[in-house]
Amino acid sequence: MSEALPHAWQSGLEMQLLDDAHHPGWPDTGDLRRGALWTDSAPQKVLRPIGRFNTARIVVRDSYVEHWLNDVLVVAYDLHSAAFAALVAHSKFKNLPGFGREARGHIALQHHGDVVWFRHLHIRPLPD
Repeated sequence: MSEALPHAWQSGLEMQLLDDAHHPGWPDTGDLRRGALWTDSAPQKVLRPIGRFNTARIVVRDSYVEHWLNDVLVVAYDLHSAAFAALVAHSKFKNLPGFGREARGHIALQHHGDVVWFRHLHIRPLPD
């Protein structure tokens, strides 16, 4: 994500960590699910029971991105593909130039007013 715009979501990609059970249709569709890129790419549900931590992993190699939730690949996309361009063109990000195009940047943890816990966060470069 870039710091050129006021909010992290305006330039950086999102892996949703929203609690599906407490936000079933948020913001305006039923597509927002934990692990999703955003509302346009709802993955399968692989959640652990309430009270247990879920594990999440984002793997990025060049322009190819994977979202893993509890050791299950739930979303994969290529930032340079026509499919990704179409996804952005039909999303709330369509008027944000350069959205998802930063090669390097910051990691942001965002919430929507609910309590959230993180533990064992690791950011590391991958071998070629």
